[in-house]
Amino acid sequence: MTVHHDNTCTWDQYGNLLSMTPGAPTAPAPPYQSGTEIVYATSGASTTGVDTRNFGFVDTPSSHYTWQTPNGSYAVIPDAAYPITATLISDGDFDLSFAGATVGSQTFGTVTPTPGDVTVADTTCGSAVPTGTTCTVTISYDPTSIVCTYSPYGYAYTGIDLALATDAGTTKDFTQRFTVTGIPICDDD
Repeated sequence: MTVHHDNTCTWDQYGNLLSMTPGAPTAPAPPYQSGTEIVYATSGASTTGVDTRNFGFVDTPSSHYTWQTPNGSYAVIPDAAYPITATLISDGDFDLSFAGATVGSQTFGTVTPTPGDVTVADTTCGSAVPTGTTCTVTISYDPTSIVCTYSPYGYAYTGIDLALATDAGTTKDFTQRFTVTGIPICDDD
């Protein structure tokens, strides 16, 4: 059984109780209701409150983007330059501020000593990507710089990781993994 002891209390800045008056304070009326959401507080464009099912919410408008190109995919490619075009959509409340892209390559497993060269070749993303529009980042991946592999089949296991500098907060990087075929086999001598 739960027993509530509703009191109105005041404390000093050190957490010491200064006064206690029986009875809970009167809850202020919510500023407004929007559809199924009862808004209790606003700060600029941000709101917080509960919905009609008594679930709390915080709504903070912001910029955001989503990858339209399948992210985390896998490809088998030959030992030759390989272009990758990653398309994103600005799907937040505000235009996406875009400050650039960086890309790196890496190896997976122990048979591939080096990952190959990768660069951002081009982008159609301007400094601001309007909400509802798309832009692309084109990457040039060149596995020909992989000198050799310890795989008896001439396979190298690599991948790229594309990161964007935006105002969208933490958003998943674009990644792609590769099995590169036709790599010379390393001489064990």
